[in-house]
Amino acid sequence: MNMRLRVMILLLGISFSNYSVALERNGTWWLSNAQSSQIAFAQGFIDGVLAGFSVSSTYCFMVDGKIAESPEATRCSRDDFNEYSVGYNRYYSNVNPLGLSNILTGFYQDKANLNIPVGDAIRYLLMVSNNEPHSQKVLDNLRLHSDPEYLDYIRKIFIK
Repeated sequence: MNMRLRVMILLLGISFSNYSVALERNGTWWLSNAQSSQIAFAQGFIDGVLAGFSVSSTYCFMVDGKIAESPEATRCSRDDFNEYSVGYNRYYSNVNPLGLSNILTGFYQDKANLNIPVGDAIRYLLMVSNNEPHSQKVLDNLRLHSDPEYLDYIRKIFIK
């Protein structure tokens, strides 16, 4: 099995285990934190978005488990950077931790949003800030899939 596939399987496993934690980090959890903790979380989220790019572009240079430079790897990394930059600039370029924290706190004042995981709420709020036309459908879907009965079903799958 090549190194890239092994890393992807590892990351998928970590993602599923972290998903169960993410389900618990919802509006109730958010509102229970001090503002300083909320701001720190928001900064970490933004930093995580940037770190995601670093990790994904590194895979362009992996050959048989070793870092190797080649024209193809350089092109892959450049293409990843260009695609990532478009998304980052569209959604995150004007985001600051304090502003994100305040917007999340306001979002969670609506009790219908309390069970929505923080990461999903951030993605939704960034869509709204970019005037995406289908953002209301996204919110309706987030509320539906944050229903306590649905979440109990998901927890049974991911939390063992």
